Amino acid sequence: RLKSKWRRTNNWRGMILIDPVLKIEWSLLSPSNSTVSIPTWGQLMRAAILNFTADRANWGCQATSIGLYRFLSHILKPHGFTQISTVLFPHSHIKDVLQRRQFGDRLREIYSNKNPSMNDLKLLEKLCEDRFREHVETVKASDLIFFQGEGTMGPLKHYENCRVFGLPYLAKKLWKKPVISINQSFVTNSDIDLNAAKNIFNSFDLNVFRETKSLNMATSDGINRATLCPDFAFEKEKDLWIREAIGATPKYFCVTGSAGLQNYDLDGYARSIETLKSNTGLSPTCIFSRKSDAKIVQKLEERLGKGSVDVVTHDTARSHAEILPILEKAAFTLGGRYHTAISSLCMKTPVILTAGCSYKNKGLGGLIGMELPILQPEDTLGINNQAQHYLSNVSWTRSSLETGLHSILKAHTALAEFLDSNLAGFLEGKSVNPIALSNAPSGGGPLALSNIKMPKPPSAKHSRLRTQLSLKANIQQSLWTVQ
Repeated sequence: RLKSKWRRTNNWRGMILIDPVLKIEWSLLSPSNSTVSIPTWGQLMRAAILNFTADRANWGCQATSIGLYRFLSHILKPHGFTQISTVLFPHSHIKDVLQRRQFGDRLREIYSNKNPSMNDLKLLEKLCEDRFREHVETVKASDLIFFQGEGTMGPLKHYENCRVFGLPYLAKKLWKKPVISINQSFVTNSDIDLNAAKNIFNSFDLNVFRETKSLNMATSDGINRATLCPDFAFEKEKDLWIREAIGATPKYFCVTGSAGLQNYDLDGYARSIETLKSNTGLSPTCIFSRKSDAKIVQKLEERLGKGSVDVVTHDTARSHAEILPILEKAAFTLGGRYHTAISSLCMKTPVILTAGCSYKNKGLGGLIGMELPILQPEDTLGINNQAQHYLSNVSWTRSSLETGLHSILKAHTALAEFLDSNLAGFLEGKSVNPIALSNAPSGGGPLALSNIKMPKPPSAKHSRLRTQLSLKANIQQSLWTVQ
């Protein structure tokens, strides 16, 4: 399990705190040689990131969580923060199911109540102590809480247990901590879910959504103190944006799956990939860290022959960083994986997007400043035309991506400056107005698709719900005594 355990080392410089997982070093130097500012409120501070996902095998979870950690570390350290603790988003467990059965209705009422009773909050605290154990004390001991929502809020089950919203809601309502929701998509699937979501997010001090549609939906649904900042998977790779283009002509294109793969026409997707191979002379390389995406390889080998497709999986590339050179050398990346698309764009490799499990893919083009339509996987003509456009306009496409990435950097910088200047206000419990939307990325010019004749795609078949996870793990630990 990934935990942020801090090792103390005494030397002539003072005390060093090292996070062995994220390889980030913090120094508390002696007063005569100090570079750490002691804040006006007179103490060294601690922060916590909730719903942290860098322990996952999924490359996207690694990229976005580590990117957020690095972003926050640069902001918080000068203000006297000596530690950022991470509380993992727990893997599915039978306890989550039992919690819903026993307390689901009551928990939904608690999440929906602007002024929950002390008895209600103490019940939620008990449930969180059972589910998160020692990490409850980590949150209690922290001065500032960051809730990394990502795309986890869709399923209704999260409003009937404590797995996602329990700790941030307690942190605000019971422990009176400043809470900032960040790196967040906004998805609800019913009016009753929306009622709970509104109450939860309106209790937070700031809500930072990662794509325009989430922001627009949240604000139209009554979420306050909301603003926009692109996903922090962009932050993780920003040091690579200055790399020069690789001179060699690409020999392959990358293929990913989708969180909504269960709704794909896999035969149609394989046909589209086979057509790309034939028309471009490039070979497909399938990259995936989710085992479910292996179905694509099976379908391709049925058409192209056993062993005819290059495959990169989590077994051969354990770290997200290991797939970046593969993406960099590709002609383009095809698929519906949101964070793989972001990583590809960071490598200045264009993407052809297919459907995911929500609308976050749809907002990606607006963030990067390019027109990136969401194509059906069986839309062979549309996918082929998009690929041909990239191949015919390599220099222009790369230039547009560079412009878009610069806009992403500007948006991250604007949020960093806002947090830096308003940190004292959050810690002192003051109401802070969110960053102006004028600081959202403007992007480069839209991708010129006027020469592409795309057929009208069939109606969207992908669900808004995130694929449910298996509950087989640790089922023997299902006994539970919380009253």
